[in-house]
Amino acid sequence: MSHEEIMRDLQSPQENGKLDLVNVIRCRDCVHNQSAADSGNAYCELYYGMTDQMGFCHMGERRDG
Repeated sequence: MSHEEIMRDLQSPQENGKLDLVNVIRCRDCVHNQSAADSGNAYCELYYGMTDQMGFCHMGERRDG
């Protein structure tokens, strides 16, 4: 694959069908995070356990606001 082909694919990933994309959000922005915003850790209702506020999840839902 040439450099030009790679750059074209990266610029329009939804159109080329070659990439498998998943939306992710940070734990600190998720509705399932039940911890204080200034805390370094987050309690996740989905996984019933502690996670890092800066962690990422593909199962989360973005909190409004």
